[in-house]
Amino acid sequence: MTAAIMDLTVQRKIIAILKIIHESHTPIGARLIADRMNSRGYGLGERAIRYHLRILDERGLTKRLGYDGRIITELGIDELNNALVGDRIGFIITKIERCMLDTTFDLRTGQGHVIINISIIDKNDLDKAMEVLKQVIHNGYSFSPYIKLIDEGSVTSDIEIPEGKTGIATMCSITVDGILLNNGIPVHPKRS
Repeated sequence: MTAAIMDLTVQRKIIAILKIIHESHTPIGARLIADRMNSRGYGLGERAIRYHLRILDERGLTKRLGYDGRIITELGIDELNNALVGDRIGFIITKIERCMLDTTFDLRTGQGHVIINISIIDKNDLDKAMEVLKQVIHNGYSFSPYIKLIDEGSVTSDIEIPEGKTGIATMCSITVDGILLNNGIPVHPKRS
């Protein structure tokens, strides 16, 4: 196993331990952490957990409260949140890929489902929003010149437009990816 893979494996274990401590809301000991780690697919014994907990204590990410166990510190919560950004990005990429697969728009017929973005604004701001959209479209920054206004009380794509608001639906650029994919052209969303 290379050093980079080993470091990533250790990092994942440490993040999993931090997550368990954070979810506990009360001090938690090594034995219970080991049980929860094992239920999540990590084959770590109590001794290995104590080793990792010592590292977390030294880094200021956890704090030992005597025999009661460990709690996560503010620094630990920040570390956990930063570490989970990659998970959230992966989740978003998966959602984008799902939207690409849901696109059924056919270029030849002009029919099918597209992916839309919905902005919900106060009705009083509609004129200003339309002026901004007009400039975006006129300057070529929009994927599509088509806009759909959605009245209050309407439900579109599982989104209800509240009273006093207007929905503005614009075609999302993910639609292009879906069209390419449906025509046999591979598309792979990446983070950069």
